[in-house]
Amino acid sequence: MEWVWVGYIAKRRVPQSGWVSSWPDPEGNGDSSSEPVDEICSVSNCIARGFRNDSDPFGLYANADLAWAAVPVESRADCAMYAYRLWPVQFEEGAEEPIDLWWELAVEPLAETFVRLGWDAVIGGNQYSFNCSPMSCNRGCRVVHSPDMNRYCLVSNERAALELARRFSSDQPEPGTYCVVEVWRDTATSSLPTFRSTPDSKPNGFS
Repeated sequence: MEWVWVGYIAKRRVPQSGWVSSWPDPEGNGDSSSEPVDEICSVSNCIARGFRNDSDPFGLYANADLAWAAVPVESRADCAMYAYRLWPVQFEEGAEEPIDLWWELAVEPLAETFVRLGWDAVIGGNQYSFNCSPMSCNRGCRVVHSPDMNRYCLVSNERAALELARRFSSDQPEPGTYCVVEVWRDTATSSLPTFRSTPDSKPNGFS
């Protein structure tokens, strides 16, 4: 089994100061922050909102040009371009089964300016498009231990992300089956000068 490129999407950039979760804070301090997160790059459309393709099961586009065309010109300065790669397995009540990618995937290769940010455990699979990402939507980041959690509100280790998706499928912080998506971003569209810089990694397969 191999990771599969499933498409591109432009999303609004959300620093930690713009992170608002509807999930109750168990510590009662009214703050959604969690170290080391300082930017929300989750696959979910709940907080880091994207300009989706309604004709695609995952809401994505075949290339970056099509994804940018969906963004109003006046909004482009506030957005970044992402590309997603899916591990084609869904988790349901802790068990796993293949995801049936029944539609044609004609995704163009990434430009050299894209870097991998990490992995997200997100609702998705045979009966679902990508939906909630509990790490940002439901404070699920609190169950991800350093150094697996990174500044993008993503998991920095692919094995840890797969185990997290399995855990979410049993714990059900949001109802549904879960999958893992590898998140890439175009560095040409991701400038946020107030953020501290950290090195990003190049691709490797899950093994």
